[in-house]
Amino acid sequence: MQGDHEDLLLKFRDNCNSPGEGILEGATMKRNLEMRSFQYMAKTLLSLVVRLALLFRCVYPPFLRRPNNIHPTNLIEAAAVVDSPPAPTEMINEGHVLPWMERLQKLEKILEEVSSKPAEIPPEKEKMLLESMDRIKSVERDLEKTKSVLHAAAMKQLEIAEHIEKWAHQAKCRRRWLCLNA
Repeated sequence: MQGDHEDLLLKFRDNCNSPGEGILEGATMKRNLEMRSFQYMAKTLLSLVVRLALLFRCVYPPFLRRPNNIHPTNLIEAAAVVDSPPAPTEMINEGHVLPWMERLQKLEKILEEVSSKPAEIPPEKEKMLLESMDRIKSVERDLEKTKSVLHAAAMKQLEIAEHIEKWAHQAKCRRRWLCLNA
């Protein structure tokens, strides 16, 4: 690298007209080259540090992670459990199981009652259902009759429209015939 600097300085001196000018400009050129080489070294060093940091982060990620499961409420509950005296497990189990056993017995009684009832519909409800079905069937028959009457009326209307068109056409022809004879 030092050889490059000297070659540039020699070329610069050869191109200058006066000897004093070349020396001053050569010194400026030398300072510029030194600054550029310093900047190059700084960039290279910074790049190396960044790459090492990334490598360290990829290789050792468990060491960089913080524990996420620590919450203030968990700490308070854990402290309360540690401070409280141990309770007898037999009393806790019996106290918790007794309400569930009572509820289970009630549900079993309800199941027996439901399974003992017949799967038949009461007669009054069955009568209401049959009456409703009869009303529905009568409404369906009325709708079918109305549909057929409307269809017949539409057909009759089309026939009347055809007859009116024929009469109008015949009337035009008669007028032309009269116009032609006159």
